Amino acid sequence: MTAKVDPFSESALDWIDQLCRRFSAATGWPMRLVRDDAVQDSCDLSFSSGNDCCWHAVIGNGEHSIGSLQVFHPPQEGPVADYLPVIEFAETIAGFARSFSSLSSDLATRTQDVSMLADIGRSVHSEDNVLGALQRLLNAAVELADFHSSAFFLLDAKEACLRLRASHMIDSEHIPHPNRALSTSPADMLALSQGPLVLHQDENAEYRDWIPNGMTTAVCIPIRSGEDPLGTLWVFDRRRHDRLSRSLLVLESLAAQIAAVLERVVLLQESEAKQRIQRELAVVSGRKTGEVQSIKMSNERFEIAARCESRWEIGGDLCDLIEFDETHTAIAVGDASGDGIPAAMVMTAARGALRAIATGTGDTHVATTQIVRRINQTLCEVTPSHQFMTLLYGVFDSECRTFTYTNAGHPPPILIRRDQCSRLSSHGMLLGVSEDVLHDHSVVHLSAGDVIILFTDGIVEATGRSKEMFSYDGVIAAARNRINESAEEILQSVWRTFERHIDGGRTPDDRTLLVFKIRE
Repeated sequence: MTAKVDPFSESALDWIDQLCRRFSAATGWPMRLVRDDAVQDSCDLSFSSGNDCCWHAVIGNGEHSIGSLQVFHPPQEGPVADYLPVIEFAETIAGFARSFSSLSSDLATRTQDVSMLADIGRSVHSEDNVLGALQRLLNAAVELADFHSSAFFLLDAKEACLRLRASHMIDSEHIPHPNRALSTSPADMLALSQGPLVLHQDENAEYRDWIPNGMTTAVCIPIRSGEDPLGTLWVFDRRRHDRLSRSLLVLESLAAQIAAVLERVVLLQESEAKQRIQRELAVVSGRKTGEVQSIKMSNERFEIAARCESRWEIGGDLCDLIEFDETHTAIAVGDASGDGIPAAMVMTAARGALRAIATGTGDTHVATTQIVRRINQTLCEVTPSHQFMTLLYGVFDSECRTFTYTNAGHPPPILIRRDQCSRLSSHGMLLGVSEDVLHDHSVVHLSAGDVIILFTDGIVEATGRSKEMFSYDGVIAAARNRINESAEEILQSVWRTFERHIDGGRTPDDRTLLVFKIRE
């Protein structure tokens, strides 16, 4: 049990002594405070009652006494006031002393309560075991509020009931209605709707079934998170409690700490669920959580370097290469609408469909328009109407040096050939909007040294401090600085220039960059 402290401060005792000195000087009748040896119950008070004491009054707060305020016969010499006015004045002084000592006692007790509640809050916050934290708080409810036992009921919103989850100093089988439906639980419902409820066995006949046998007083405190109910805290005692203002404040503080423990549990569960979803999506999408996706492919005829970063842990940009055989390689760059998990789900669906459709037939000559059409149909079937995707899908034939592609609403790639730069054509609406959309295709004949740069709008639409976009011009200028070097060096040049443009800040979108170069 928590040790009790003397509720009367030295300042209160000094103030009463000062009153006694002023009284004595004003009336000529000596007054002094005869202190108890220890703080004790007022009914056990002992005071000086010798021949010299002509009046006394117990000074305390109703529960504990300081001692006895006593008036003694005056000395024979000197003028003194009459007895009756003196005693009336003494009664007034005693009233002041009682009020001051009571306020001092309340302040000391409340200071102790706040200190203990703060200590409990710190220990509970560091408690990893939720049940252990609840048990600590139920124990504190018994000790600080001076009750016999306590219990905690958790709200089950789906079942519309309260379930007993923990108790202290009372066995669960002795607590009435451990599983109580809200519709048949008037005591808990009243507390949840109106605030703390105090029940006495001899007064509240309609609630007697909610008070354990042998208990006289029960208190029900609502536990809430904001306006949302979480459960109820109950305390029980064999004695009758009538002065409960302090106990109710303590219990409401402990109920708030129980609510904080429950909120922490919910946040941890939500965090674990979010991390699990992110891990699973990362597996499906072929990426590790928080990883920058880098792709490299190189042979004697061409080289490819790509980099893909998400705004969040996972994102909606698609960057994929499919090597069909020695002469045919597919390139796909796409961008799902939105960001985070919703975009990742669309991207994952498109990537899965692309892999299944492009490699499922074993025919490398399937037209890019057919591949894009079937991916579009898949997205229309499996994603909501407000989620869509841009996609550029193309196949490079290294023997013929041709790049055949279909662009469904994606930012046009840049072709850099010697000193000339141009944008490749687009072929229609983005994917996932309508199943009836048809797309065309284009064929680009490539020569040694030609460079095609593909990207998502997170690159060209990113703005710096000046609010100017990086734009196509930014990509072209950075690429030209390294146009005679490898695809990887061109990629790094564009990416470094891009990051300088945004000044190291985070772009509001995922970003993907791919450089495709024909070898000499």
